Amino acid sequence: MSKRPQHQFDRGDIVSLDMGSASTQVACKALVLSPAAYNALGLALAVPITEHDSSRYAGFAVAIVLPGRTPASGAALVNLVRPVDLAARGAKLLGKAPQTTIDEALQRLQAVVGKDQ
Repeated sequence: MSKRPQHQFDRGDIVSLDMGSASTQVACKALVLSPAAYNALGLALAVPITEHDSSRYAGFAVAIVLPGRTPASGAALVNLVRPVDLAARGAKLLGKAPQTTIDEALQRLQAVVGKDQ
C-alpha cells in the first residue's frame, strides 16, 4: 500500500482510478462501497462502473445516474467488487452516488457474498 490519499474517501463516492500497470494507463470509474473508517486503512472496496452494455450482469449491476454535471453514469458491476489502493491508483473524486443507489448496491453485494438462508 502507498501513502494515504489526499481526500478521505467514503461509501458512495464515485472515483476515477488508473487501473493500468506500471507501463500503461487505463482510466476507470468506480463506486466505493466500504465506509470511511475502513478506507482510512489504505484500501477501499470498490466496484467498477461501466458505460457499456451491462446486460450480461443482469441482477448484479446497479444503474448509476448522477444529477447535474458529474461525469459518471452507467452501471456499477457489484459482482466485480475488489479491494483497491486508492492512493496508488491516483483516485480522484468525481461525485457522490445517491443514497438509494448506495443502498441498492449494498443489497446486491449482500446477495453475492451473503450466507445462504
